[in-house]
Amino acid sequence: MNQRLLLKSWTVKLFVVLLLVVTSLGTPLSAVQAESSQALQVAEKTKHPLDPVTAEEVTAAIEILKAKGYTDAETYFPEVRLYEPPKADVWNWKSGKKFDRQLFLVVRKDVQVYETVVNITTKQVVSWQEMKGVQSGVLMVEWATAQEAVMADPGWQTMMKQRGITDYSKVACIPLSVGYYGEQEYAGKRLVKVPCFLKTDDGNPWSHPIEGVTPIVDLQAKKVFKITDTGVLPIPSTNNSLHEPAVKKLREGLKPRLELQPFGYSYKISGNMISWQNWNFHFRMETREGPVLSTVTFNDGEKDRHVMYRGSLAGLLVPYGDPDPNWYFRAFMDEGEYGIGKLLASQIKGIDAPANASYLDVTLPDETGSSYVLPNAFSLFERSESPEWRHYESFTGITDGRERRELVLRAVATLGNYDYIFDWVFEQNGTIRIDVGATGLPEIKAVKSKTLQDDVSGQDTKHGTLVEEHAVATNHQHLYNFRLDLDVDGMENSFMRLEPRAEAVNRTDSPRKSGMVTDTRYFKNELDARLKFDPTLIPLAYNPNVTNKHGYNTSYQVIPAATGTHPFAKELLMTPDDWLQKRAGFTAYHLWTTNYNPKERYPEGDYPNQGRTEQGLGKFVEDNSSIQNTDNVTWVTTGTTHIVRAEEFPVMPTEWVSVMLKPWNFFDKTPTLDLPK
Repeated sequence: MNQRLLLKSWTVKLFVVLLLVVTSLGTPLSAVQAESSQALQVAEKTKHPLDPVTAEEVTAAIEILKAKGYTDAETYFPEVRLYEPPKADVWNWKSGKKFDRQLFLVVRKDVQVYETVVNITTKQVVSWQEMKGVQSGVLMVEWATAQEAVMADPGWQTMMKQRGITDYSKVACIPLSVGYYGEQEYAGKRLVKVPCFLKTDDGNPWSHPIEGVTPIVDLQAKKVFKITDTGVLPIPSTNNSLHEPAVKKLREGLKPRLELQPFGYSYKISGNMISWQNWNFHFRMETREGPVLSTVTFNDGEKDRHVMYRGSLAGLLVPYGDPDPNWYFRAFMDEGEYGIGKLLASQIKGIDAPANASYLDVTLPDETGSSYVLPNAFSLFERSESPEWRHYESFTGITDGRERRELVLRAVATLGNYDYIFDWVFEQNGTIRIDVGATGLPEIKAVKSKTLQDDVSGQDTKHGTLVEEHAVATNHQHLYNFRLDLDVDGMENSFMRLEPRAEAVNRTDSPRKSGMVTDTRYFKNELDARLKFDPTLIPLAYNPNVTNKHGYNTSYQVIPAATGTHPFAKELLMTPDDWLQKRAGFTAYHLWTTNYNPKERYPEGDYPNQGRTEQGLGKFVEDNSSIQNTDNVTWVTTGTTHIVRAEEFPVMPTEWVSVMLKPWNFFDKTPTLDLPK
């Protein structure tokens, strides 16, 4: 090694050592990273047709509606989002090309619900339509209405006194969607059910349910409509604080693990576009869906190849399995009834994401027509994983390999007792993984039994696990549905599946009795392409018009994987005649393929709150359209059946599920041979 190279090597080592020393002394290396992060934030913004709506655009749209007499000061806006331009226009858009900006709004005026599209470029109301017989999702402003109505109700106050509660400041009440289970008396009313919890010094009211009492609040009348009272039960009283003082002895601390990128980041952010290791994609946040990724391409040589036009979590169903009068309705379509984006959390540096992350703020519209900024709504970071590839060659004595890096775009939302972590993970080899982590607090039902031995009849623990004295964590599911508009090498795609199997052979030149072959099935229409999970199948979205150099159609494999306590989500665990089956058809299959229709956005339908019938995927496929060589959308249902363990109370360690999109003959050879050491 010559002197110049030697000096350069030692200079780099000295720089890294100095960084480590500075960090260990508490000098803010974070300041270095903050500067870099800030530089990313202020990068020149490229206006894109799919950019999120701004506060100014929301104000402009609502002023246009008011000026034309459609709305007034008492109007609410349960959903405000971008009205996306035609898909082909977006794919063909070039930087600097002008386009109109249009917003889609769901409007609530008293009990009426309307949908409108406003062109804020031309200042025109493009459409205005009353949506009869539907309920919008639960508004944030209605939470306070429900809580106040409950605590002011004399009947509820009497029931609290029977349970020894007179100080209502120590009671927390949570409005929950009621669903629909054949209750004709609910017709025409906007309702929530409001169970309550006792607030104690442990700061964890979810572990102290006031069982047996469920008020139903009429949100229009702003009063209690009815109360279910099934009798007094003990209120679980054990201290279940999640914080350090509640732990008798902390384990020995870990030595610091530094996650540094002292020479900067490998990704680039320009406005709402991210580029990293051949990947390019657009990202934004929506109040209902949460993170939305669009125009995902992979640069292969000199060409940006299309992979996915748009992807998002389109539906989230959490059904509980206890038919008790105070529990049967607890089957929450969290996305449609509340909204993922409305319940986003600001991420905590070093906990929600590693120290080397960039944190990105988002602006979101609220239900009153204003907007707010949520800091640290996204985190973006690289991480090292197992080797991308390696090989020791015995003939040459050479070992070679490459490090695997991943890029993670993360958002976190708190939906009542559960917290969800949403990761979009990009690998250098063309694979996309969507990971959802569930953590937070299992929902608890109060029972008479202190221990399992007390439950002689087995009724207290029939539908759950005893995790504390008088406390059962109820069996439930987390069912996620992802809408993935795959455009593999173009918008005209088809869908097929491969099935490896053993085939008997009878050859005179070989003693083998069988060989491995692969059967291929090409799906013609939407109903045929509904698939339940089968680990032997390889489902592929493919382009029938494009082949790799070997002659295979370029494809992406869709893998509805899951991990955790249950290795794969079953379909909805309810009998065929159960009411929820009538409006959650998307849970019947794990893979669906439908024709592209920009109006078919949500697997549960547009208005699942108090919905009575199927509005979503089950309706979308009724026409059984052809899915051959046309623009299609793939829908993936996955999740976990959650039988709670003692180890998950009072707080649940993060449990992950995944969906994977893996290139399948998309490339001609290993796409990461070009990775530098």
